[in-house]
Formats: sequence, structure tokens, C-alpha cells
Amino acid sequence: MKTFTKSMLVVAALTAGMTASAQSFQKVDQQQNEELFMPLHRGIVTWADLNGDGRLDLVYGGQYRPDNDTDGSGDVTYETDADGNYVLDENEQKILKSKTKWAVEWSDAPGNFFSLSWACTANIFFNNGGGQYTREVGSSWHHWGEGKRLSTEAHGLMPTTWGGYYFFDANNDGRLDVIITGRNEWGWNFSNIDPGYVDGDAYHALQIQNADGIFEVQPTQFPFGNNEQYSLGSFANSNVVFGDYDHDGLTDVLIQCYKHWKDEDETRGTRHVGLYRNNGDGTFTEVKVFNPLPQDINPQPSNIFEIDESTLDQDVPTMVATKMARPTSHGASCFGDLNGDGWLDIVIVGYSDDGPTFTVYKNNQDGTFQEVDMRGHINDGREDPVPTWESDVTFADMNNDGWLDIVVSGTQAGEGMPKVGDVYFNTGDGEFNFTRSSVEGGNGLYGASDCYVQLADANYDGLVDVLSWGWTNVNDLGWGCRLCTQNPDGTFSLDTNFGDLNSGHFTFGDVNGDGTLDVCGDYWFAFDIWENLLTDTPEQPEQPTDVSADYADGKLTVKWAGAAPEYGYNVYVKNTDTGWTSAIIPANLETGALSVSRNILGLALRSEAYDDMSYTLSLPAGNYEVGVQAINNSWDASAFATATVNATDGIRQTTAATAAGTQVFDLNGRQVSNAQQRGLYIVRQGQKVSKQIR
Repeated sequence: MKTFTKSMLVVAALTAGMTASAQSFQKVDQQQNEELFMPLHRGIVTWADLNGDGRLDLVYGGQYRPDNDTDGSGDVTYETDADGNYVLDENEQKILKSKTKWAVEWSDAPGNFFSLSWACTANIFFNNGGGQYTREVGSSWHHWGEGKRLSTEAHGLMPTTWGGYYFFDANNDGRLDVIITGRNEWGWNFSNIDPGYVDGDAYHALQIQNADGIFEVQPTQFPFGNNEQYSLGSFANSNVVFGDYDHDGLTDVLIQCYKHWKDEDETRGTRHVGLYRNNGDGTFTEVKVFNPLPQDINPQPSNIFEIDESTLDQDVPTMVATKMARPTSHGASCFGDLNGDGWLDIVIVGYSDDGPTFTVYKNNQDGTFQEVDMRGHINDGREDPVPTWESDVTFADMNNDGWLDIVVSGTQAGEGMPKVGDVYFNTGDGEFNFTRSSVEGGNGLYGASDCYVQLADANYDGLVDVLSWGWTNVNDLGWGCRLCTQNPDGTFSLDTNFGDLNSGHFTFGDVNGDGTLDVCGDYWFAFDIWENLLTDTPEQPEQPTDVSADYADGKLTVKWAGAAPEYGYNVYVKNTDTGWTSAIIPANLETGALSVSRNILGLALRSEAYDDMSYTLSLPAGNYEVGVQAINNSWDASAFATATVNATDGIRQTTAATAAGTQVFDLNGRQVSNAQQRGLYIVRQGQKVSKQIR
């Protein structure tokens, strides 16, 4: 999409006053929306490339209520006689009288339909390009029973309600897998799938996508429970996040929830933040790797220390660290490199056993984390970050200086429980120092409770904007979804052309295939689309240059030169002998199109010294291909610039020659980043040129 330099940002600042009144988004007619997407309730909408064709598909669960019966009892009617008995055809099949668009045909009885009334569903709308989609659906009424899949509709995805789908590559085969969150309701019960499930509570389920594109249920490895709020917003925030915290090329999982388990006949629970290390075979192990501040200076020490039983006979028994992250719920957790050392740190917000919290853990680069004493690290007069609950936290480089900043929304303690909409601007010294920008300080944001936050450049001025949902007491706006666009001075302005006052989940995504970010989502048995009115053709980010790879002593280091400070960078490494593939952010290696749409700006690598960057992984010897791509604040990515390295003995260093990256062109010769529209494209990989039809 659009490439922005510092000079262009100056122009943006000068013209901000002239463009502020221009309409940015337009709501699409509801009936037109629902010709495309099924109107549901209690579902979290996400975009992900499930079939690897380079286009993001729309995925969501939730419950359906047909509108042809006043009581919502069904959306299929059959011919009946005067006595109310069904009239059958010559094949002894019921004769269809009427149905709504979203009635589902029985896979084993063509011409016969059933209603999804109030059923929990799984919906995939496969993106055909140009704003056209093909739908597959699975439901709790029809396809699930006694723990066995009866059909492959929705490619095996489990139905869900009060939850969503979180896609990542769990086993490095290049295909997206999924963690699903949800709750039991209306014919759907996870205990049918996992007999060890704690009835009545939410779950985190893992499904692995096989070579045929079917998602297969795996043994439960993640906790039962959720964030204990009864608003979809609190279920949709960053309580499931992914990242390779130990640089072994495997994607790890961080989950925050109120965890439940059975103790004989009693259901018990506790606040929980769990880090689940990827074992490399599609399984995960929870690890205890968190070092707290010493107990005597720890501001929130509850349940992160335990008594050393060998010292019980002493007057003052010794307390030792549990090495678990601070127990927290009613909030969110996030991965991101905050001190610029190339390793993922962690921020946790929510309600801890000592009250609201804002906890920062520094990555020690040895597989462990160290709690950071944040007192004195915030420059806003209070010296420490504001603890919040009913909250969300996410990262992006908000001011394009090469350093990740922190965005938090939620509730803080105090009279009236004011709503927090904070941006912690990174001072860039590598010591976790920040300057806080707040609602009370006039930053223009609308902090909210029971919330989620998404970050992207929605108006293509190069600056990160904030899409948030929840309940706010700022200006008495109450419930709603809001878009606040960033101004050149770091403050924000509410986009009055966009807005929704309903409860539901909304997300950025290119719905109509024109290359710009729209906003879409479901709420109370409806589906909304807010179309981006940008008419200029966005340009892709500039491809990185001087890509090379070195291997020595079991470590593979990728190096490159970036083009601009406002870009983040994605890196993949592929073993050319086995096909094993690792990527910081899953993407189509051929075209560069991103395969997921969550935490893009927080995971992308960035640096103040963007023209001399590197990333190192601990890997066994082998033949590897590496690739680096640039990502801008609108989630658009360049093609990968690639190189190869022959690392055969684990000792000798072998440097690869830089190779040209993949480039995609339309028939007018214009280079594009994502072949989203249907049509013919020219793909160039080094000296190889081919045609592809999308």
C-alpha cells in the first residue's frame, strides 16, 4: 500500500486541517451485507488465509436467529396437508415450501434443508477475490455428536459461541492451525469432544490442519476458562497471542484467563497467565520461566511466591518464586519487543490477586523472563503505569521512530472508575522508559471497559489509528465501536463518519477486495460493513535489500537493509530439504500476502537502525532459504526478498549470496503486493517468470 517517507509525513501534518472533514468510511446497506455474510450473534470475526491461496478468508462462529418466524423457531418450511402432516414426494422426501438464504442442505440428503436457529456455528467465507466469497458452515445441530465429526463442512472447524478462532502455524508445515475459544450453549458442549472438560466453563481447543485442509481436534493442552466477563469484548481482546519467545523457530502461545479444573467433585478456579512452549510436533508444554522482583520490594507479590517446605521449622520460612507469571484475569497479555533487543517481552494487564495490574516482563534471551520494576519508568507525573482491568493491551510503533509503543484500554481504580485510553510512547533508550499519553491529558481517545483494541493505519496517512469497542464514560458515549484516527502531533480524533452502538465484534479487513482496509463485524443477528472510501490506489511497502544468511555454532542469522523507519519486517526460514518452515508472521511465501490479521504491528521486527537489521534463530544444520518482507502500518506487505544458506555441519559459517525476492505484477505492469482481485498476474522470482490466475 502507500509508502510514506518523513517528508510525506510533514505534508500530512500540513494538510491535516484540510482533510479532517472528508468522509472516510461509508456504511453498506444491511441487506446487501447479509447477501454476503451470515448475520450472527456472539461471534468474534477474524481474517486468515485458510487455503493458502494468498487471499484472506473471513471466519467466525456465533449463533443464528432466522427472521421468517416471529419466535425464531426456524427458517425452513415444508408442504403439509390439512392435518399438519408433511407431504412427501415420490422418493418419500418432504417437499420444500420455503427457506431463507442461510438454511443448510443436508450433505447426505440433497434437497432437504435444516435450520440453524440458535445453533452454535463455524463459518468460513472463502475469498474468491473481487469481493466474492464462497461459504462453508458447520453447526452444533447437525455435524457434531458424541465427540465425532460427521461431516467436513467448514473444513472441520469446531463451532463456537462467545468465542473465536486464533490462527497460527503450530507445527511448521506452512498451513494455518487454530486455537478456538468458546463456551457451551444451545446444543454445543465441548465435553462431547473432550471428556476431561470442566462442564459449564469456557475452553481453549487446538485443531491442526491436515494436508487435505481439514482441521482435526487435538488432545486438550490449554486451560479451561475465560476472562470471566460477560461481554464479547473481553473475549475478543489479546488473551490468546502468539510469538517465538525463545528463538527456536517454533510459535509459542500466551493465554490469559480465569482457569478452572476439577478437584474431585468440586470445580475450582484461579487467575492465570500461562506461557505454552511449542515442542515442535504440534504439542505444547506450559513452562515456569518468570522471575519476579524480590518479595520485599514486589508491589504485587500474591501467589507468585510459595513457602520452601524444607524451611518450615524456621522462625521465618523461606519464600521462593513459583516462576509462574503474575496470576491475572479480566484483562489481556501481549508479546512484543519493547527494549529493541530483538526478543519478545510481555505486558500483562487485568485484575491480579493484589488488584489491578500493569506487569512488564523482560525477555532474558535464555528462555526466561524478568519482571521489570516499572516505578520511575513513566514520564507523566505519576512515574509508574496505570494498572487496569476489564482491559486490552496491544503494541505498535505509533510514531514511526522504530520502537514499539503500548496502547491500553480499560478501567482504572478511583472515583467513578474512569476509563483508560493510554498510549505509552517508548523513549527508545532500551530501558523500558515511556511517556504516557492519556485521556485526561487530552489525547482524544475513548478508553473503555469490557474492551478490545485493534491498531492499523486506516486512513493511509502513515500513522497508526485505533479501533476499539467497549463501554466508556468519556463524553457519555456508553457502549459502542469507535475509530480514532491519529493526528500528526500524536493525539487522536474521533471519526464521526464511522460508528456503531451495538454489542458485537468488529475488525479491520479488506472486504471488497479493493486493497484498502474496511471495517466489518457481526452483532445481534446482523452483519455490518463499513467500506473505506479511499479512492487512490495504495502502493506496497518498499522491499528490503541486501538480504543474506549466515550459519555458525547452531545459529542462523538473517541480515537485511530496510527502506524506511515506519516499516516493520517479517522473516521466514525454510528448510529446503524437509519443507519445515518458520515465520514470525505467517505469510504466503510466493506473493508475500500475510496469512493472518492479529497483532501484525506488534510482532513485526523494527529498529531505529532500520537500514542494518538482523534476526537470529537456533536451528539444526541444514539447507535453508530465508526471506524478509516489509510491512507498513496498514498491514500491507511487500514480496519477500530471499537468500539461501548451506549449513551442513553446524560449525562452519556459510554465507549465501543475496537473491531477488518475489515480485507480482498486474497486466498493466504495475507491481502489487497482494493479488486480491480476480484476474491474471505475472510473478517473477529471481530470473523465473510465470503467469498465475487468481
